[in-house]
Amino acid sequence: MEVSIAGNPGMPTMAKVAGVVPFGTKMVSSMFKTQFAKSQVMSIRDFVRESKELGVHMVACQMSMDVLGVKREDLVPEIEDVVGAATFLDFARDAKVSLFI
Repeated sequence: MEVSIAGNPGMPTMAKVAGVVPFGTKMVSSMFKTQFAKSQVMSIRDFVRESKELGVHMVACQMSMDVLGVKREDLVPEIEDVVGAATFLDFARDAKVSLFI
């Protein structure tokens, strides 16, 4: 799994700079994997898999994908649908818990 750093406002400045150099995404992805291993927490891939096994529904934000140039085939297979904010709010209203990440 790669961590996209291009256009991600949540990334530290140094990581954003790495996004414009050759192999920057691979470098930052490697750094994230190393940090996750050191922290002894579940990997993102395992977290997604286990969440799905527990019945979590995962959708992607259409506008964010459009802005960042992400295509449907770039998403992990666990993503059930790509929706806009109005659709998300419609089904999130009845959910026990909703996270917008």
